[in-house]
Amino acid sequence: MEPPSYRYFIKNALILGIPIALQSLLMSSLGFVDSLMISQLGTEKVAAAGIGARIFWVSIVLVWGLGSGMGSC
Repeated sequence: MEPPSYRYFIKNALILGIPIALQSLLMSSLGFVDSLMISQLGTEKVAAAGIGARIFWVSIVLVWGLGSGMGSC
């Protein structure tokens, strides 16, 4: 049996990679849009939103890591 072609590999990598890249772009833009909207309220509010964003990211990474670890069994 012949191994899959390079074109087949690229097609499958793009099918998998494009949604992942789009999700990453949207999550990154979430912080930017939050900062942009909150910047009108003052520096203390921007600082508080930054702290909240850090807590949010840590929780997301924790859940992602646990899901990845449990899903690979």
